[in-house]
Amino acid sequence: MAQTSRTRQFALNAAGNYLRFGVALLSVFFLTPIIISSVGKDDYGLWTLINSALGILGLLDLGFGNGIIKYTAECKGSGDLAKRNKIISTLFVVYSMLSVFGTVIICIIALYFTRIFDIPVSQTVKSNILLWIVAGRSVIAYLPLSVFRGILFGEQQIFQINVVQIFSTIFNVFLVIVGLKLGYGIVFLAVANFLALILEHLVYIFLCHTNITEFELSIKLFDRKILWEVFSFSGYSFIISVSALILLRTDPLIVKMFMPLSAVSIYSIALKIAENALLLIKQYVNILGPLVAELKGSGDEIKIRFILVNCAKFAFAPAALMATASLLYSREGLSFWIGKGFEEGAGALNILMLAMALSVPQMVASSVLGMTGEHKFTAAAALISIIVNVGFSIALAIPLQMNGVAWGTFIAVLIVDIIFVGYRASKIYKIPFISYNARILLPGTISSLIFLILGYSMKYFYPPGSLLAIFLQLVPPSIIFAMIFWYFFVEASEKELFATKIFRLKKA
Repeated sequence: MAQTSRTRQFALNAAGNYLRFGVALLSVFFLTPIIISSVGKDDYGLWTLINSALGILGLLDLGFGNGIIKYTAECKGSGDLAKRNKIISTLFVVYSMLSVFGTVIICIIALYFTRIFDIPVSQTVKSNILLWIVAGRSVIAYLPLSVFRGILFGEQQIFQINVVQIFSTIFNVFLVIVGLKLGYGIVFLAVANFLALILEHLVYIFLCHTNITEFELSIKLFDRKILWEVFSFSGYSFIISVSALILLRTDPLIVKMFMPLSAVSIYSIALKIAENALLLIKQYVNILGPLVAELKGSGDEIKIRFILVNCAKFAFAPAALMATASLLYSREGLSFWIGKGFEEGAGALNILMLAMALSVPQMVASSVLGMTGEHKFTAAAALISIIVNVGFSIALAIPLQMNGVAWGTFIAVLIVDIIFVGYRASKIYKIPFISYNARILLPGTISSLIFLILGYSMKYFYPPGSLLAIFLQLVPPSIIFAMIFWYFFVEASEKELFATKIFRLKKA
């Protein structure tokens, strides 16, 4: 019965993750061209630049977000609710202090932002207003409020989180569309995002008080010993978070260093597509972490090895498919979706999508290593990735422009994710390095090559004339991809396991 319950919970959380992500993806798909056509390339570039610059302040989290999830889950398993309340109270106080510190940093940034990034005089006032609204959403309010989402996640109430985020996304879309139609511009876009965030986290607070057993949050429960215990894990998570933010936030800043705001706008679209493709895969990878921690506790190394290799294979396959689809239709897709001129970002998009696909095995490996006591190594790998990524991006930005910045990301993934992290994971779990990579990468790669041949043939004989035509042309090769992957690369034991789980879910 316990196994059935775990299976049902895993399936429900996964389904919720993908439903929520699907809604978010649709909102991005429909809103992005509307926003750009309403506010223009320069204002959208300014919006992207500010979000990227302030996104770096997400590092003020210091990795405590993962600590909340880890220790809340552990306390749930041990039944030590008093310790859980001490942990969340301690971290709420810490986050509140970090929010104040973040406000001071933003004051300093606001003094020099327009000069550092050479913002046109006509956009100076707008830039300052946007800066503070985005700061309120991403740092000042977000830091202390994020504690409540972390608590719910640690309690594995992931489905409830997804439902709340779906309604928050819909609310945000409604506000943005109404605001833009009334001519409020890019500033109102920031206000809508801020209001949606506040509404979302107010619901999290309500859920914590009503759904969490013996929930208590009080300044009186602050405990320095608890803080250092949590930081012993969170400190390494912080370094990993730095790497993630470098990947997602610094590229637009590097582009602005060498290119105009319009280039930032074009590159940000390519980055957004790659980022959302990566997030699609992470919906699956994220729920593996708590499962690995549980298996580690029970000493089940065989199942951990299964997750490391087999689950990575299943995660890489759709990533490879999306990267191949980008190679086929990136230019046409960008032009049809956003408008003429944005096809200039096709090269960067293709490179970023390839980097995204190759980073998937590392995501699974890092999840396994991080939850089984190897968090120091994953932190070191993330630190090396920062250096390689930024170094190559800056070095290649001048000769290769936007594509050079994207190549910096790709090189970092190749050196650190595939070689460095992959070798460590394969060594610890006693799998030959070449065999480890082949078992994960070859099934998706071979299926993608056949997808590429079929897709290119259809495109050659029937050039698409719209975004809908592209989607329709992707359907047949995608079906063939799935069939080849299933019949030739899914092992009999995996098929049997999959069938057993489905049967249990139906029976339950």
